[in-house]
Amino acid sequence: LQDEEGRRPRPDVLVHLPGERLVIIDAKVSLSAYERALRQDDEAQRQRELGEHAASLRRHIDELAGRDYSQLVGGRALEMVLLFVPLESALAAALAQDPALPGRALERQVALVSPMSLMVALRAVAQVWQQEQ
Repeated sequence: LQDEEGRRPRPDVLVHLPGERLVIIDAKVSLSAYERALRQDDEAQRQRELGEHAASLRRHIDELAGRDYSQLVGGRALEMVLLFVPLESALAAALAQDPALPGRALERQVALVSPMSLMVALRAVAQVWQQEQ
């Protein structure tokens, strides 16, 4: 993929669905602060690291919102990017710190998905597109 300025944004996964439709998945979320929080014995420091973990996810949501992946694939993609968080516990920890994250993401055309919810999301999108056809 290449944008109008010559940059080459790289989604991690393009899921091809019937009707030449695509779902774009980004899995570049940083878990560094979450991992540091897990190693902390001091509760106050653990909470600071968990706050940084949620802030890191917020920044990534905002960054993804600035990329127009759908345009780069000729409008064939779901307008929403799926932001894959590979650990259920990491997503839960971020949501505990910032319960507004899912709403913030959706306002920016980003959906937060975890291992458990990814397949459900993909099946739901495929079903809607099949019904549309």
